[in-house]
Amino acid sequence: MAEVDIIVRSKRTGRTVLAVEVKLGGQLQLACEQLRNYMKLVGCTTGFVIVGHKLALFAERYGQAPSGSIELIGEYDTSSVLSLNVPNGSGKDVGFQFERQVQGWLESLTDSTSVEQLPDDIKAAFREHVLPWVEVGEIHATGLRTQHTPRV
Repeated sequence: MAEVDIIVRSKRTGRTVLAVEVKLGGQLQLACEQLRNYMKLVGCTTGFVIVGHKLALFAERYGQAPSGSIELIGEYDTSSVLSLNVPNGSGKDVGFQFERQVQGWLESLTDSTSVEQLPDDIKAAFREHVLPWVEVGEIHATGLRTQHTPRV
């Protein structure tokens, strides 16, 4: 089954309204396909992928064939977004840390001050496609995130 890293569920219906796939590195194209498959599977209308400092935003376009209804809205550079830093290092712990940073950043967007600090292109796209869901939903990590501590 396709999975993503972060979801936003409607407080009213419990339905997944936003899906987020987070990758520290790797191929953007592969992560985008994984997100689109998940969105189709659960009937989610909006989602985005972050791979390093690249963000790709997708939304369902109604009135088109179901197989092609999830379209790329745009690709954005997140390197100037405050408080979203790609951690140095490697391994699962660093990947989990990056996922937590992205989730914290998404949660911060409920504050209009954080939204105003976004670059104009991301701000416009998020106001239309992402923020309406963040405002009415609950943000959840989909998997267990633990940091491994070495045994002494």
